[in-house]
Amino acid sequence: MEYITDFMELFKQDDLDDSIDYVNFLKEEIKYYPKHLAEYLKDNFFPEYRKYLKFLEEDYKDKLESTNNKLENFNGNTMPKYEKRSYRTKRGL
Repeated sequence: MEYITDFMELFKQDDLDDSIDYVNFLKEEIKYYPKHLAEYLKDNFFPEYRKYLKFLEEDYKDKLESTNNKLENFNGNTMPKYEKRSYRTKRGL
């Protein structure tokens, strides 16, 4: 559980530079993570983490709301089709 808490701390960073520094910290600490979590992060998250932190870029700062149709449209346009299917629920993304 502590690993998930460490990972979620990434999304609480205030700006993009701090987030990138934290990603580098996570890359160093990954050797202490359980094998399956470390493999998932290496294969799926680290190659594409900038997509998840896009809202911290200066162009988007204070312009994206927590959730709305614009945000769902942004996610719909940036995610590959096969990924969008995995999030399809009655409640939305």
